[in-house]
Amino acid sequence: MTKKPLIKGIGKLNVDLVFDKLPRLPEPGEELYAASFEPLLGGGVPSMLYHAASFGAEIELLTYIGKGYFSEFVREKLAEKRIAYRNLMPDGATGSGINVTSVMLTPGERSFVTCSDEYTASDSEVYLYLKDADAVIVEYGKYLDVYKKLRRSGKILIGDFGYSPDMDMNEMSEYLEVLDYYLPNELEARKLTGKSNLTDALTALSAFVPHPVVTLASKGAAFLNDGITVTVPTTSVTENGFDKEIPLTDANTEIVDATGAGDAFTGGFCFGVATGCGLERSIRFGHAAAGGVVMKKGCY
Repeated sequence: MTKKPLIKGIGKLNVDLVFDKLPRLPEPGEELYAASFEPLLGGGVPSMLYHAASFGAEIELLTYIGKGYFSEFVREKLAEKRIAYRNLMPDGATGSGINVTSVMLTPGERSFVTCSDEYTASDSEVYLYLKDADAVIVEYGKYLDVYKKLRRSGKILIGDFGYSPDMDMNEMSEYLEVLDYYLPNELEARKLTGKSNLTDALTALSAFVPHPVVTLASKGAAFLNDGITVTVPTTSVTENGFDKEIPLTDANTEIVDATGAGDAFTGGFCFGVATGCGLERSIRFGHAAAGGVVMKKGCY
């Protein structure tokens, strides 16, 4: 029997307080009513690992869980979703260790307000718990020396750093250079590189990362092959990965919530590369994971 890949990552847990079907964002001092409200376990590295596990990977999340209502909430959700984790919360800490986000869903848009309870484990501790992984999901902004050491030891490093209006290639270059695979969406790739053309953006990224892959929402995902842009459309693979290709979505598919699509894609893609699949098949695993998550609310 083929050994299951071990995929790990470190990241904060997020609780999303989701206010759905707001007509618009409120003006200062104004109160609006949402059609529904639901607390959910949010995205990020935990969601990426969850979707890798859905294809059969072994996973472990390094994270921080302290005290209080939200800490108990995430413990219950991690158990429910069978996400294995190691708690790095320091002894004697009194905080929750959790990011709590108000998610406001308006027609065609989503907005966020977050309160973060910040803790940081030592490089030596993080390396100790990541060094046995086959593949590692990289957290941007921390543990650069750890990731460099893991890369030198032959681990597969994957990054999906999300969007920031001030994202800058010079500032991010050191983190990009430790990656084997970088998975921005189209907006992030163009913002980071300053290139409006997809091939130009991929070419600029490939100066830092061996394998940049740009996700294109319903159009699929793209990568470079000998300087030529290859687009893999949104078709998926069956769970064992080898039987057949099946349509993922079509024009009549109702997209309920696209919030977790990027995390899901990263998780499926991680499973592919960790099992030795090529870029195209790994992308199809990503499509399969993303296609499932957009048809329901939340990131899981």
